[in-house]
Amino acid sequence: MFLLPQIEKRVKDEILLWEKDRGQTFLVNGMFFINYIKKTWQDHEEDKRREKEDRVSKAVDLNDQTWLICKPFTAFRQIFGFSAKIKFNLRPLLLGIDT
Repeated sequence: MFLLPQIEKRVKDEILLWEKDRGQTFLVNGMFFINYIKKTWQDHEEDKRREKEDRVSKAVDLNDQTWLICKPFTAFRQIFGFSAKIKFNLRPLLLGIDT
């Protein structure tokens, strides 16, 4: 299913024939074709790595923030004397919102 390496090989062979017939070097954006392909793959891999790092950092940030908006732990309630009957919302307090 991976046809890209086969296509690259075909294009390289065709370029070699073209260069042999014309006596000129085949350039893509001012670079040799092989170097252009390598650079394109490197850029693609770098973009994928950067996107993955962004996703991971966003997930970590979200995970760090979720503890601010969840219910207090039972131990927390027991220590500070909150019963289950009293509804105490820490969200505004922790997020600095005036109520």
